[in-house]
Amino acid sequence: MNFIKENVTIYILFLAFIGSIIGILLLLTAITEKIIHSLLITSIIPVPCALPLLMKFITRTPLEMGDITGLVLISGLSINNAIFISGSQKSLISYRIREKIQSILVTSLTNMAASVPLIIMAKNNFSTALASSIFWGTIGSLLVTLFLFPAVLSLSNGIKVF
Repeated sequence: MNFIKENVTIYILFLAFIGSIIGILLLLTAITEKIIHSLLITSIIPVPCALPLLMKFITRTPLEMGDITGLVLISGLSINNAIFISGSQKSLISYRIREKIQSILVTSLTNMAASVPLIIMAKNNFSTALASSIFWGTIGSLLVTLFLFPAVLSLSNGIKVF
């Protein structure tokens, strides 16, 4: 019976994750009034969320509620860096990254640093799983922001990288 209750809870949290992505898409569309721009930014959310899931698979640890909750949080955190880059008025993407790299690194590194004590000292599985998802998701977000998103942005908008 407890197994069924946990599966239902994970299913509900997965729906919350999908709902957060849809909510972010709607909010970005309402703010920018550009559906393609909003879809482009929102499209990066699954990639940073894949890294925590990959780490769970590699370490052969089961998926827990803290992991799913962390993925919901990462869905909001992961678009911040993409918004930094896409919001810049510079003509070349490399200039946009150079202009925003300090903000991107500071926000990413502080998220990671804040999650490390919870990973190390947490007494329950929920807190450890949550912090681990945030840590690995932030690394994934940083990698996506610096390498994948600029390439997609240049292809979709015709902006030169260099």
